Amino acid sequence: MERPETRPFPPLNEEVITELDLRFPDRCPRMDESDRAIWHYAGQRSVVEFLKKVYLKQVESRFNNVQGP
Repeated sequence: MERPETRPFPPLNEEVITELDLRFPDRCPRMDESDRAIWHYAGQRSVVEFLKKVYLKQVESRFNNVQGP
């Protein structure tokens, strides 16, 4: 069975990545937040960062696969 990290990721779109980045911005935790809330947010942000990296690799791959004249 294939490991999940070796399977190709479905194509992503820039609009979705941008929207997730706006909804879950990279920010410092507030002093009044509970540890649980901080870890929850960190998990959300981790997914956004992962998707951004995958998207950039997909764009780069498409760019590198374009044949010149």
